[in-house]
Amino acid sequence: MIVYRDGRYQPQAATATETADGVFTTLRLYQGRAPDLAAHHARLADHAAQADLGAPPPVADLQQIIGDLVDRNGLDRSDHRLRIALTRGLARPVLAVEPGRLPTELSLWQRMGIGVITLAADCRRRVTPHLKTFAGLTPPRATRAAADAGCPEALILGEKQQLLEGIYSNVFLVSDGVLLTPPDSEPLLAGRTRQLILALAPAAGLKARTQHLDPTDLQRTAEIFLVNAVREVVPVITVNDRPVGDGRPGPVTRTCQTLYRGHLEALEPGR
Repeated sequence: MIVYRDGRYQPQAATATETADGVFTTLRLYQGRAPDLAAHHARLADHAAQADLGAPPPVADLQQIIGDLVDRNGLDRSDHRLRIALTRGLARPVLAVEPGRLPTELSLWQRMGIGVITLAADCRRRVTPHLKTFAGLTPPRATRAAADAGCPEALILGEKQQLLEGIYSNVFLVSDGVLLTPPDSEPLLAGRTRQLILALAPAAGLKARTQHLDPTDLQRTAEIFLVNAVREVVPVITVNDRPVGDGRPGPVTRTCQTLYRGHLEALEPGR
């Protein structure tokens, strides 16, 4: 895969942004289009400013780079993930734009749902948890624990046993038809897709709010789903091998899947 780094297009193996001091955003390319790029650019700029990294290039310049990467890699016939990173250079910020493949089982997860486990507070992000930084990535042991349990995701608890987020995602519970997600005041990364679900829900007649949640809420809820910009909306059908509701993706989750995809399809093509 060809990537962009510091003004050059080069093979992906030549990059090493994972260990760099910087911020990033991850989104999904829909057959070469990045319809929600403007919102992701705005968050990247905000987080870069808070991390004293300077500003990313204008969104139009990013759009040109993405278009070049789509053409160089032939990405216009299928969906891909895309990471945009701004890292600290010697004299100025360094921009890296890196396309990658989606999880091979993603469409199955979206249709059938997934199982998750809960992880203790020692697996939470401890460094600038509200910013999307490389330093603030979830510890690798969280990913290993989920993989060892045969789960593509896990839910992370805080020091007070409060529910925070997933390894890669934000979490929503459905109780009496109301969408619930942990508040921004908790040490979590409030993602762009979470923001959209909260904003789109009223149009479908759904109530949505943020509130404190804990493991007992996971046992009582009718539905659980996880959201991020790459995986979109993924139903959770078991938690620690215990079924959620009737053990199948629920109607509110399905509604949110449709709402989110419909919103993206209504945006400008982005290329």
